[in-house]
Amino acid sequence: MNRLARKYAATSPPGFFTLVFITGLSTLSLNMFLPSLANIAQEYQADYSIVSLSVAGYLGITALLQLIIGPLSDRFGHRPVLLSGLAIFVLASVGCVLAGNVWTFLAFRVMQGAIIAGGVLPYAIIRDSAPEREAASQMGYVSMAMAVAPMLGPMVGGALDELFGWRSNFLFFAVLGIVALVLCWTDLGETNKTPSETFRKQFQAYPELFRSRRYWGFTLCVTFSVGAFYIFITGVPLVTRSIFDLSPAVLGFYIRSITAGYALGSFLSGRYSRRYPLTTMMIAGRIVACGGLIVGLTLFFGMSHFKVD
Repeated sequence: MNRLARKYAATSPPGFFTLVFITGLSTLSLNMFLPSLANIAQEYQADYSIVSLSVAGYLGITALLQLIIGPLSDRFGHRPVLLSGLAIFVLASVGCVLAGNVWTFLAFRVMQGAIIAGGVLPYAIIRDSAPEREAASQMGYVSMAMAVAPMLGPMVGGALDELFGWRSNFLFFAVLGIVALVLCWTDLGETNKTPSETFRKQFQAYPELFRSRRYWGFTLCVTFSVGAFYIFITGVPLVTRSIFDLSPAVLGFYIRSITAGYALGSFLSGRYSRRYPLTTMMIAGRIVACGGLIVGLTLFFGMSHFKVD
């Protein structure tokens, strides 16, 4: 069995589909089961606020793991860390299916956060195996999965719940996790050819990194971009209900609008990053994003003034 597994173990960089698949799975696992929260609370006879910890706890553990995954993959390689994360995700998904009480369910749900390796390491793998501009192009296309997955996830999850019950969501996660595990085993060879010798050497490089203005520029750009995306996703239901009194169908359209815009921006980044400098692409993206916000605020306050008059 071990000889057969070694025979099919990948030794070359992964195909693009593999990277897109594991990135999409890492994002899909966040929100696909959200339509089932009320049913989960009802079955376990638990408060909705307790069951909603399945989202907050998941996000908390993924934030913590992102601080650990980087040093681990630099020390031991991207392949073993990603395979380990996928294996834990599969086991945790099965645990959620079989959980007999809400606390067991929440414990396994938090364990599912190990899939964040699939959201972080594909970018490092691309960086290792492609030149700068080509890597930026590939990252743009991979990022489209981060938009499409949350756009389709709740719809798929709601349909599964209605047809087979809420546990089918986590069974679906387990199946997707197994597919991702097989894909990575057979298609994802190690791309980290210069692993660090010790964790100490990694930490010794941090002061130089923190003094880099370029690092902070890229970091803050990503922070505010992704932060605005999730602020919209979490805030729009409250705003549309309390201020605009929109129907759920219209609300769903507006939620999809920002994910569609995110996907379009990722596509354009992938298409044009090979032609233009990366800083030019980033500045253009910021101008478009800020311009959209300014137009939206102008229309909002303009319409409010018009109503008052």
